[in-house]
Amino acid sequence: MGSDRSLLAIAGAIGAIVIAAIVLVVVVGDRPPAAFPPGSSEATVQGYLAAWEDEDYAAAYAFFSAEAKARVPLEAFEQAGDERGCAIAYHNLGMIATQRGDLDDAAESLSRSATIAARIEDIHLEGLCQLNRADVAHRQGQYEEALRRAEAALGIFEQLGSRADKSDVYRVIGMVFRDTGRPVLAEARLRAAVSLALETSWVLGEAEASRELARLYQGLGRNQEALKLLNHAHGIFSRLDARVDLVDVAGKQQ
Repeated sequence: MGSDRSLLAIAGAIGAIVIAAIVLVVVVGDRPPAAFPPGSSEATVQGYLAAWEDEDYAAAYAFFSAEAKARVPLEAFEQAGDERGCAIAYHNLGMIATQRGDLDDAAESLSRSATIAARIEDIHLEGLCQLNRADVAHRQGQYEEALRRAEAALGIFEQLGSRADKSDVYRVIGMVFRDTGRPVLAEARLRAAVSLALETSWVLGEAEASRELARLYQGLGRNQEALKLLNHAHGIFSRLDARVDLVDVAGKQQ
């Protein structure tokens, strides 16, 4: 609980202005707290303040967004001089920004993570940064850059013998080949991604690779194969409660 309190103290610097602007609405004198609509910013701040007053710091921390939660440890690691912690926090910020669609921010955070990872010789983290920079480049339509970074990640993961990570690399390479009009190469890489994920019990990787292979088959008019793969991916995402991916798959089935 002490660590939660320390993190929250740092988090206060992140949200102090916003909270100050709302606190007067939430807490005025000794009057009973007002009832605000669930999910509103006022209700969120009210819940945060109540948890803080009760010294339930873990509950208070839960009110922060995913990005804020990633930035809190980053500030803590920077103050402590923990470079590996900073590298991981930057990587997590990059992943959050990718999911949010802020691809320039994602690339910047992942680049910072990769720079630190290289300096401290965390080879695996460096490979993850290359992999996820490849994914960002693919989303930006920078296909040659995506391939270059994916191949760099593949070299690292082959050196480390990290087969589950290789599955993710093959998926990204397959996506690039698919989206640049090379369906034969795309199918080979995506099928390899599915196979490696199965062999390593990397369930989320299996679902993601199956989804991307289904997209390839849809584009080729192989609709029965595509539907089978989409249903399979849909089932996995449902079990994993991966809501963002579930919505994406559901949209492709329409």
